[in-house]
Amino acid sequence: MSDDEKVSLINLNGGLALDLFDESLEKVLKNCLDPNTKAEAIRSLILEFKITPDKQREQADVEITARSKTAAPVALTTRFFIGVKDGRYVAYEADPRQKSLFPEQETPDNVTPIEEGRGQNDG
Repeated sequence: MSDDEKVSLINLNGGLALDLFDESLEKVLKNCLDPNTKAEAIRSLILEFKITPDKQREQADVEITARSKTAAPVALTTRFFIGVKDGRYVAYEADPRQKSLFPEQETPDNVTPIEEGRGQNDG
């Protein structure tokens, strides 16, 4: 950039302002495609320039920031059963009063488990 080149978004700070915009835009676009967010939610991207002139009004410091507002993840829901056990408050997602359809059974002492894959056409 030559010393007399007029400032633009493309050349400001050696193009870093444009890079900052590109990075923020990618973050917003990624959020738009995230299936865990509400599809219709509004996303926004703000590229902010804070310009502070000196006392002589001949120069100015410029602070460039990018902010984005993305959609929050969709809320997950569940239900749990609450109660008191041994004097403590507890919660369970499954009803602790409901019997299991497939309770784990202990293997009796007189039964030897067969190893998976053994004995099937060993030859």
